[in-house]
Amino acid sequence: MQCYTELTPPTAVTHAVTLPFLGPKAHNLVVAKTSLLQVFELRTIISDVDTAPVEKRRRLSQPDTTDHHFLGGDLYRTEQTSKLVLVGEYALSGTITSLARVKVLSTKAGGEALLLSFKDAKLSLVEWDPERHNLSTISIHYYEGEDLQGAPWAPDLGDCHNYLTADPSSRCAALKFGARHLAILPFRQIGDDLVEGGYNSDSDTLPAQKPADIADTNGDADNTQTPYTSSFVLPLTALDPSLTHPVHLAFLYEYREPTFGIISSVKAPGSSLFEERRDILTYNVFTLDLEQRASTTLLS
Repeated sequence: MQCYTELTPPTAVTHAVTLPFLGPKAHNLVVAKTSLLQVFELRTIISDVDTAPVEKRRRLSQPDTTDHHFLGGDLYRTEQTSKLVLVGEYALSGTITSLARVKVLSTKAGGEALLLSFKDAKLSLVEWDPERHNLSTISIHYYEGEDLQGAPWAPDLGDCHNYLTADPSSRCAALKFGARHLAILPFRQIGDDLVEGGYNSDSDTLPAQKPADIADTNGDADNTQTPYTSSFVLPLTALDPSLTHPVHLAFLYEYREPTFGIISSVKAPGSSLFEERRDILTYNVFTLDLEQRASTTLLS
């Protein structure tokens, strides 16, 4: 049963990200307004501008003895202007907490995919479908199981500050949810099939194709491959026992393996306690091993 409904759509912008969403060379802006997602496209418009009035005023202000009758008719020049055009807006079920751009192996439009996180510890990977001219959901991931809730006195998922960050090389994404849980969603990379199939670089033979990858005569077999692998959840205290009150985390650039930095505090920070104590924050850097589902401390 629905207890309430929105009389008017949200108007305040909460999150925004730029990415080539509608195509590989497109320039798009995706704006999130709580539960509303808007997709904009940057278009360049070429227009003719009449410069005759400007030229006439310039001649009146700077008179000379030159005869300008031989110059012909009016003067025109072209001008390029860019503007944002609304492609579409879509009402979503839930409150958006973060947006991230992800470069997956293949999409329907050839552009990048968009990863959304919601307040109830949910991830949604979407792409643009040019045939339907609409969003297409690739996958939905839930992390609100009872085994991840923690202690009975722990706050609800909706009361915690959940945020999402993606690796700059699109190798994985991390969602901090709950009090101190971290969900890792790996994405497939070029060459992963050779590693999974046991390909040896010293030999010229490719691994044999699995029977499950061959479509049957009825065409019922799913021959598509997901752009992601199985996700897993790590308690932040397993990375470091001092990560009891995380504040924020973000992936770092130019690392061979997915590496992120996290800012945390031993005590819960609070602006109302500034006169009583200071909130001392610590900075830690960890690198992830996606195959072993483990982490290594680089800076503590």
